[in-house]
Amino acid sequence: MAPLRILLLTAVVAALSWFQFVNTASARDVGRDAVDLFDPRPGQDILFIGNSRLFTNDLPSMVRAVADSAGAPVKYRVRMWALPGLRLEDHAQNKSVQRLLAQRWDRVVLQAQSAESMMGDKWRASFEANGRELVGRARAAGSPASLVVNWTYGEEEFRRHGAPEGERARVYGSIQNDHRTLAGETGAGLINVGAAFKRVETAEPGIPLTPDGNHPSQQGTYVYALMVYAHLTGADVRAVRYVPEGVGEAEARLLRELVADYLASAVDA
Repeated sequence: MAPLRILLLTAVVAALSWFQFVNTASARDVGRDAVDLFDPRPGQDILFIGNSRLFTNDLPSMVRAVADSAGAPVKYRVRMWALPGLRLEDHAQNKSVQRLLAQRWDRVVLQAQSAESMMGDKWRASFEANGRELVGRARAAGSPASLVVNWTYGEEEFRRHGAPEGERARVYGSIQNDHRTLAGETGAGLINVGAAFKRVETAEPGIPLTPDGNHPSQQGTYVYALMVYAHLTGADVRAVRYVPEGVGEAEARLLRELVADYLASAVDA
């Protein structure tokens, strides 16, 4: 019996590994998919492609939690392909990403590497060329695509690297312009998380959106998830009831209000 149990355990581990690394589904996704079999709502399949800013705090799962808590009429079946530090060029050349984009999705969400708009013309050209390719691959399969407009590194990161005064504002402007240009060329949607972060930073500088000047805190991922939810649905984020672990009810309510205020005034939200 012991060899049989070992064999069964090996099969289970192999299956979970296949789901996680080949089918972009984690063990949590597998469990959620099983529960979804009993959920009568129609489903929409959302593919997220990005890097550590995406998988930190599991942004796709938070989008699902946000939507469910607001009574979304559809169930978002989220999948993620994300590895640390990847640029759009890395994704465009990756065979697994190419296979994923050959499938039909209700929405493909693309997040570039955070430094692609601050490393000069060569990186900017790569961002534009590979962004066009990825959006084109998605569109060829019938999948609408959206670009996440990145947030800038924290001011302390610029000071630590000896950047001149005003460099953070310059980089912010470059990120905004580069994403608008790519969206205009490809017809992709824009999820302007960078501008939403700036709105929160300006109104409530005490709320920590990034613990290290780069990756999102729980509060940062919450703002990110609210922005994606609003983009997918057009719904009022103030109806969301989900609160992430480690975020207080009052703070979450304030973040929803700030995101709603930003969306009400934004041109390219």
